[in-house]
Amino acid sequence: MNHKVVRLQNGEDLLTEVISESRDYYRIRNPWLLSRIPTGVKPSEAYLAFSEWNPYTDEKDFSIAKKDILIITSCKQEIIDFYDQLIESKSGETNFRAFDEVMAERRQQVEDIKDYMQVLKDFDSSDKH
Repeated sequence: MNHKVVRLQNGEDLLTEVISESRDYYRIRNPWLLSRIPTGVKPSEAYLAFSEWNPYTDEKDFSIAKKDILIITSCKQEIIDFYDQLIESKSGETNFRAFDEVMAERRQQVEDIKDYMQVLKDFDSSDKH
């Protein structure tokens, strides 16, 4: 498959399969919108969220005018692998963890780290007295 990240003029990033090209259009299949969501832990850390680009239809193929595209690039393999899972799950073939579940687990990990850091800080303070 020809997986690509398509950045549109409006700033949206789509992970999609480019299936054909004409003079004025690209034909894409199964586009998903990519969004970066800050973790709140470090400024440089962010989650990558996937959402259906057009959830209002059962159609899988779309034409996008070349004039509406800023750039088309390749994508990291681990992101493509997750995308493929999403596509399979839409057809009922695969089950994967919900984004909210992953986020809740990550928040709990952050809280556990904060608790551990407080224990270390308390220990360090008691050691000085």
